[in-house]
Amino acid sequence: MTATSGPGLSLMIESLGLASIAEIPVVIVNVQRAGPSTGLPTKMSQGDLFLALYGGHGDAPRFVLAPDSVKDCYYQMINAFSLAEYYQMPVIVLADQAMAARVETVPYPEKICGEWNECLERQLPSAAELAGDYRRFRESEDGISPMSSPGMEGGIYLAESLEHNEYGYPDQTPKNHQRMMAKRAQKVEAARRRLSQWKGAARRWGDKDAKFGIMGWGSTRGVVREAMEQLRQLGIKIEALYPHTISPMPDKAVSEFIESKEAIFIPELNHSSQFARMVEHRYYQQLDAGDIHIHMLGKEEGVPFTISEIYEAVLKMIKKERQNWVDKQDRELLATYQTIQQLPAQTGTQGGADE
Repeated sequence: MTATSGPGLSLMIESLGLASIAEIPVVIVNVQRAGPSTGLPTKMSQGDLFLALYGGHGDAPRFVLAPDSVKDCYYQMINAFSLAEYYQMPVIVLADQAMAARVETVPYPEKICGEWNECLERQLPSAAELAGDYRRFRESEDGISPMSSPGMEGGIYLAESLEHNEYGYPDQTPKNHQRMMAKRAQKVEAARRRLSQWKGAARRWGDKDAKFGIMGWGSTRGVVREAMEQLRQLGIKIEALYPHTISPMPDKAVSEFIESKEAIFIPELNHSSQFARMVEHRYYQQLDAGDIHIHMLGKEEGVPFTISEIYEAVLKMIKKERQNWVDKQDRELLATYQTIQQLPAQTGTQGGADE
């Protein structure tokens, strides 16, 4: 494991590619702070999402996790090591400066492996494999090959940064390169299927029958939760979804959430609304088919959202969607619109609870 912030991850991105092609388990914690370059070195940001997802040359599969609270950091680190060891891949954990500098008291977990995570172990080669034809990068249905530990008799192999065959020896033929690329990519899809069974892959809360939704990631959850409570006091039903695994995305949980909504608001602490763009790109067919609109709010000031910023942005989304609901003759949503039209301007509340 190693920990850094955005500039450090940028400088060492080539090593991420090495870990991917050589199938080396590694956990990298990126405590994001405002950039680019030296930027605001003591201020928070969520500006490294695209770097974590796509940084590096070539297709270099990796996992990206995003804890949404101080307490959740504990569980997501367990998940990070489980995924790294089991799938033999790099895992990036995206925290931020606000969470890193925060001190909280949380209940001691009754058990390490349970409701919010799963403890996975590295697959080791069998005695028969070690005694005979041990192929470190052997192809398999899920892309995972047994990985020997140092000192195992018969477990010596070459961890090569060049494209290699099942034994680890360089092989740059087109057919072999295609096979090995497919093998490494298959591990991500295998993990996606497994994560669909994890409750901890995403956090969903609020009114299940709500037609307004909020999606987000990371430490913005606290302020979103507080804003939702204020909106519900007005009679506005609302529900939220926060994925903990950004790559691979928990597609089942996200698709079910999107399907139940008329409009979705996505706030994040970066200038370009990176997560919102990712959601639009990945789920564009479902969004288009259901005429579901994404409303973005990006903030890059080095400080967290306030409750009033989230509150006012959701009300603004409702007002913008008015004509769409008139066309659909949706009385419930039009009644909600009439409610917010009668509200005075919100003076705003600062901050937001983490848990």
